[in-house]
Amino acid sequence: PVSIKKVVNTIVDTLQSGQPQFGKLKYREGENMMLYGDISKAKNLLNWKPRVDLETGIRKTIESIKSK
Repeated sequence: PVSIKKVVNTIVDTLQSGQPQFGKLKYREGENMMLYGDISKAKNLLNWKPRVDLETGIRKTIESIKSK
C-alpha cells in the first residue's frame, strides 16, 4: 500500500509546486484512514503487472497533461 500523503507529496515534488496542509481539518467520524488498491485480481486473471513505479507514473501523467 501507498499512503495518500505519499502520493500527494510525490505530485508536489514532481510539480515543484504546492503546499499541502495535512491535518488542517479534523478527521470526520467514519472516515477511512487507510485506502489502497489491490491489483492481485488483475495479476491473476489477466497475468498483468505494473510496468512503471509510482513516481514514474505520476511524472509521465503530469507531462502528458502539460503537453495538451
